[in-house]
Amino acid sequence: MLVCEDMLSSISVHCDNFPQCKFIMGGDFNVDLDGSDPMANYVNKFLQDHSLTCCDDIFSSRKCATYVNNALGHASFIEQ
Repeated sequence: MLVCEDMLSSISVHCDNFPQCKFIMGGDFNVDLDGSDPMANYVNKFLQDHSLTCCDDIFSSRKCATYVNNALGHASFIEQ
């Protein structure tokens, strides 16, 4: 959590210093942004504070699980 907070804080500084710029962020946050755990809440607040949108929300009809284990019956969306 501390590493992610530090990273998003650094990105936030750039967003605040360059409000005229458009930002695209990519990467693996290892968090289910549809969840309600503290990390998901923190990242979603960051997205909201900076008027950013998760691409899964733009193309919601094409959203699919990024991890699937049929034998265990598990699936997740952590690689958004």
